[in-house]
Amino acid sequence: MKKILFFISLAFIYLPVKSQDIMTVLPDSGAPTDDFIGINLMAFDYGLRGINQNLQFNYISQNNGDVMSHNMDIIGLNNIPNIGVGIDETYGNLYINFLQGSFGYINSNWDWTLGIGAGGSVSLNRKKTFMLRGYVNLYYMYISHNLGTYTDTTETGFDINGANIGTYIKNLKYVNSALCASPMLELCYRANKWDFLVGVGYNFTLYYKEKIDFYRTKLPIEDALYYSNGTPVIQGAIIPGNYIIQIGLIKEFEL
Repeated sequence: MKKILFFISLAFIYLPVKSQDIMTVLPDSGAPTDDFIGINLMAFDYGLRGINQNLQFNYISQNNGDVMSHNMDIIGLNNIPNIGVGIDETYGNLYINFLQGSFGYINSNWDWTLGIGAGGSVSLNRKKTFMLRGYVNLYYMYISHNLGTYTDTTETGFDINGANIGTYIKNLKYVNSALCASPMLELCYRANKWDFLVGVGYNFTLYYKEKIDFYRTKLPIEDALYYSNGTPVIQGAIIPGNYIIQIGLIKEFEL
């Protein structure tokens, strides 16, 4: 009987201590971590700007006189929607965007982007379910506009800037290659399986180069792109705009 009472007394002393230990661990185990890799599925709206007019592509093959001509209607072209993916890391208050890519299309205009970035992040509540991230992205943006497909009926080949590029040109394009920097601000809600984010940014175009792309050779746009009055277009037909809006999903992988 004394042994039974001894073990019962020992149990009453031991169990509250263990229960207290367990209670101190459980709340922390359910909180989101500060260190994780994120795989992102994104939708973007990139602003565009440029010459808000109906332009005309016109070029005459130098050897046979064949005329290549196509309307380039960019009136009202103010933005281009994109979808993309990315991979990033949040390590405490440090945020690194290892790689982010996207592509988009609207009204005969294509684009794709590829960028990297870095900045910081901070939790907005004690449960760490809301997080604010601020960073700067450096990215490359490629914009193109389809200017038609052409066949040389003389079968002598198109002579473009002194180079014979064959008798068939498919999807000749106006292209713009741009290097941009964009400060971004994102608000993230961290749920159980997926995180949700919404972000805005301001874009700075650091450098851009416009060409008429014949694939095997290229021309400056002033040699083949004109205003409606026949004046050559020197620059700025379609260039990146000033804003970026994005929404997306993030899948976290704890480090």
